[in-house]
Amino acid sequence: MLLLLDAVNLQVFFASGAHDAQNARSSNTPAAPPPKDFWKDTAPIIHALVSVESAHIAYHLAETLEYLIPADPEEIFRQLVILVRNANKDGFAQESLAVGVITKIVERYLVDYSDIFTGNEDCRKGLIEVLDAFAAVGWQEARRLNS
Repeated sequence: MLLLLDAVNLQVFFASGAHDAQNARSSNTPAAPPPKDFWKDTAPIIHALVSVESAHIAYHLAETLEYLIPADPEEIFRQLVILVRNANKDGFAQESLAVGVITKIVERYLVDYSDIFTGNEDCRKGLIEVLDAFAAVGWQEARRLNS
C-alpha cells in the first residue's frame, strides 16, 4: 500500500509542476505557476497523502505543498502541519532533507505570508509545532526560527 501511495504522491509532485520549478530555480530561470485549479482539483488527494505516516512520502509532498503555497497559503500551511505531525511518527524530523525543505517553507511563510500567523491562532500553534518537532531532535535551523 505504501508503494502505491508513494506512486500517487510522485504523480502529484510531477503533475503540479513542482519538479519543473525546482529545475528552473537551479538554472536561474523563472518557474511557471501551478496549473490553474491544480490545488482545488488535487486537494482531496493531498489531504489523504498528508495523513500517511511516512517520512519517505512526506519529503516530495512537502515540496509539492511549497510550490502550491500561492494557491491557498493558509490551507496549505494547515496541511503542512498535519504532514509534519504524521510523518514525524516515522522519523521525518530526523532527516536532513526534511529539515531543509521545512525550514525553507517556514522562512517563506514568515517573509511572504506572515499575516496568516497574526490573524490565526491555529496557524501560530501549527508553526510552533512544526518548529518544535525539528528543534527537539537538535536541528539548529529550526531552533533559530523558533526563537
